Amino acid sequence: MPSPITKGFDGNAFYSAILSTVVARGISWKQVSVGTGVSATTLTRMGQGRRPDAASLAALSAWAGLNPADFVGSSNRTSAPEPLAQISVLLRSDPRLNSEAAIALETSKGDLSLALALGMILIVLSMAVSAISLYFGRGLKES
Repeated sequence: MPSPITKGFDGNAFYSAILSTVVARGISWKQVSVGTGVSATTLTRMGQGRRPDAASLAALSAWAGLNPADFVGSSNRTSAPEPLAQISVLLRSDPRLNSEAAIALETSKGDLSLALALGMILIVLSMAVSAISLYFGRGLKES
């Protein structure tokens, strides 16, 4: 089977990881198809070296607990993810936020950066006030 490394994505390695999950769980490919919503045809094509479409990649990754980025060659990776990208992922995965709220927060990235900076400042100030109160509170009790 040829190695379909396109745009840095190693389709064979991803398929091998899915196959390992199927074997470890002792289930059939039909059960994978039903459980993920990915067609049996797509799963068969992946076994023949074809890459999945984005929706299938996402569904299979979530089902198997895999990170698709782990199957991308290191030449395409930056040294660290952008903080706002990580925040976006956290917002969209927070069960307390509906999708409209997450999108609204996400689309105001400039405002979000400012809000995060201000939030960090407030946390530090709160910690400083607590430390000062604790220090002076002890001093008063000792006299």
